[in-house]
Amino acid sequence: MDFGFSVDPDTLTEVAIDKVKKKIYLKEHIYQKGLKTHVLAQMILDRVGNMLIIADSAEPRLIEDLKFKGVNIRPVKKGTIESGVTIMQGYDLIVEPNSTNIARELNNYVYADKGSKLYVDDFNHAIDGSRYNIIFHLDNPNKGKYDIR
Repeated sequence: MDFGFSVDPDTLTEVAIDKVKKKIYLKEHIYQKGLKTHVLAQMILDRVGNMLIIADSAEPRLIEDLKFKGVNIRPVKKGTIESGVTIMQGYDLIVEPNSTNIARELNNYVYADKGSKLYVDDFNHAIDGSRYNIIFHLDNPNKGKYDIR
């Protein structure tokens, strides 16, 4: 999950990783601006129930508020954007057909400056949330299988 509000959307992407076939499956559940915490919490619970959510650690208060509302969420330990993108590039990304915002982001995610490896800070919200989830699950292969509140 990546957080936004007024300018950027809150995003929630479901990720499934097939390490053997080197495929990552992506499904968009939320991609919307302006969501208040109680509305966001209910949307999450309605769409994914008690599934573990790995979220942007830059919003600790929001994470705690969502936990209080019953969401099974934990912050990611962020690495560099480049390291996460490099990991993702080692897999085929399969986007669920109705996940149009993910597809749009993947088609528009580019370097601002190739020399410095900085990405344009746009078209990256679902990608960032997916990256957090992918890094967490590849680094902790057994953690997503249980409710670990």
